[in-house]
Amino acid sequence: MDSSDVPQIKVITLPDILRPETPACSVRFYRHQAADAPVRSMISFTANAVSLVICGRKRLQQGSHSLELPAGGGLLFRRGQCLSTDIAVAGKPYRSLLAFFGDDELTAFRKRYNVPAGTARVRDDFARFTISPQLSALRDVLADGPVNPADFSPAMRTVKLEELLLLILEANGPAAFDLFNAPVAPAPDARLRCVMDAHWQNGLSQEELAFLCHMSLSTFKRRFQAVYDMSPGQWLHRRRLDYAAHLLKVERRKASDIYFDVGFATLSSFTQSFKSHYGVTPKAYQTSIPSPRLRGEG
Repeated sequence: MDSSDVPQIKVITLPDILRPETPACSVRFYRHQAADAPVRSMISFTANAVSLVICGRKRLQQGSHSLELPAGGGLLFRRGQCLSTDIAVAGKPYRSLLAFFGDDELTAFRKRYNVPAGTARVRDDFARFTISPQLSALRDVLADGPVNPADFSPAMRTVKLEELLLLILEANGPAAFDLFNAPVAPAPDARLRCVMDAHWQNGLSQEELAFLCHMSLSTFKRRFQAVYDMSPGQWLHRRRLDYAAHLLKVERRKASDIYFDVGFATLSSFTQSFKSHYGVTPKAYQTSIPSPRLRGEG
């Protein structure tokens, strides 16, 4: 990871941080533009949402699910939590169009267009969809037109939301809306293990890991100790050193090439930690163990 790509971190609740809206209409549009520097946000969605990426890239992490979406991509969000990073590309700021809507609007849409609702097989809070030329054209009007859709009347916002959802349905089929089916929520300890296995290598803070587990930091630390019989810091340290040993032994990579990838700021701090854990330096560890024999070798 390039140091210039390491984001700042902030906490956001959407759409609550946007300008106040009358209770009569839960449909809201927002033309979003991010700062030049990447910012990783812990986002709690209090409404469902459509996100259409116009410029830059969006990186998302949640549970065992991670993805990176380029310009021209689209996402559906259900109410929930995720980590989101907006990344500028080629000197141009990240831009997207967001449309927020409540469960009532979603229920009315599914009923009108016969979109079935069942039980979700996987608990995900976001899913990508394909953007058709028609949807792309509507996005461009709403994102760059002379009138900001945030200023539309409640009735017009509701009409434009239905148009968006209908174009998503026509291009992707009913499965695009499976995200909104009743989820089977994993047990807290199962979610904790899932989050740790998926994201231990992503440089997340303990606060962010707790957020993905839907726990406070204190609860996360307490449950982690009960599940793993060690602190999160100790577990992450061991997991990174075990991964480093794999890179040295199996992939035959140099310590100078891997220390940052396994979560250390400097080669010297990595070497010191590795020697403290394994009893030898990374170089000595690598040279003392023969390369694994490939299939077909005698």
